[in-house]
Amino acid sequence: MNDLAPHAAPAGDPDDRSTVTAKFHSLRIWPAVLLVALMIIERYGPAYLEGGLSVYWMIAVFGPLLCSLLVLIW
Repeated sequence: MNDLAPHAAPAGDPDDRSTVTAKFHSLRIWPAVLLVALMIIERYGPAYLEGGLSVYWMIAVFGPLLCSLLVLIW
């Protein structure tokens, strides 16, 4: 016959979920700090560059936008 009663797992069985504790991994803070620093540099950095090319304007506008999107994904 078919025995439907649960059986006790051996002591070293990795499938025994009741004795295995889940480890909590905290989020790393350095990616967010790096992205915020990069966002500030991209926003105010092009003002110190000479010339005033349109590329500098695009960096000042779209750089922080991209970094904020990456922070949200993080």
